Amino acid sequence: MQNAWWAYWEARALQEPGQNGICRFIPSLQVSNWAKTIHGWIELVVKCNNAISICENPVYRRHVRLDPINRKTLRRYIIKLADIVGLLIKETIGPGNCIADAWSCAGVHYFAIKH
Repeated sequence: MQNAWWAYWEARALQEPGQNGICRFIPSLQVSNWAKTIHGWIELVVKCNNAISICENPVYRRHVRLDPINRKTLRRYIIKLADIVGLLIKETIGPGNCIADAWSCAGVHYFAIKH
């Protein structure tokens, strides 16, 4: 997913030469606290290989500096993110059948696409 994310911002930087390719580095961009909360919880679930239910765990919430969120809401945003990544992959590799697989080995995460 990270490669698709970087590819998207690199392509956007080429289309808009006067802009910095990565929006989080644009000083005038204001990111809402809700967006930061969603990003933080998705990062904890995806990158740390946790269950979605950790966002409702009182012990976990006590040690995390993120606003509380419901697991159904978090699940909805993860599905939206997966749809966006799917569209980016479709735009990049074109029409046709696509099989994707992801796995981890010794702390390294892999993502394969067969087109």
